[in-house]
Amino acid sequence: MNLYCYSAALFQCDYICIGTNGKSKAIIGTTASKLIVASPVPVVSIPSTRSSKKLTQVCYASNMVNYQKEIRKVITFAEPLDASIIMLHIVNAKENLPKAIAIETKLLKKTERIVKVKYLKRNLEQTLCDDINTAVKKIKPGLMVFFIHRSQPYWNAMFHPSNIKPFSFYAKIPILSFKK
Repeated sequence: MNLYCYSAALFQCDYICIGTNGKSKAIIGTTASKLIVASPVPVVSIPSTRSSKKLTQVCYASNMVNYQKEIRKVITFAEPLDASIIMLHIVNAKENLPKAIAIETKLLKKTERIVKVKYLKRNLEQTLCDDINTAVKKIKPGLMVFFIHRSQPYWNAMFHPSNIKPFSFYAKIPILSFKK
């Protein structure tokens, strides 16, 4: 693991790209999941079952805290690929957010890039993993983007190899993780 991180720093890499070959079709590999949590640079993890095809749509999962700053990194990644961007937020019942069109307009003015905003209501009878899986099934992105605050136990737990099984989309689509 440290070899990947050391190499990324030594060669001044912008991204690390790793294929995942988890023992189950429903999980990301142990090496990839540890790298996602530890890497100093963004990590793209691509499932071994993924066929080679053009990336046309990126889904950025946002907690709406730093989305204006984070979306610029997503745009930097998606723009050369000419991929559209959807910003997804799982909404808690007590959250009072602006309408999606208002955020889309604000982002267009600030970034000069069209970003579609999708809200999905949090289903309290499901886990957050299940809500994200539901959104992925509806949106059908070619890549999921997460910004990970690696010092927070939630993200460390979410990407820990033993906890990653509930995310069924890991076995189907690439994941891009940025360090917060």
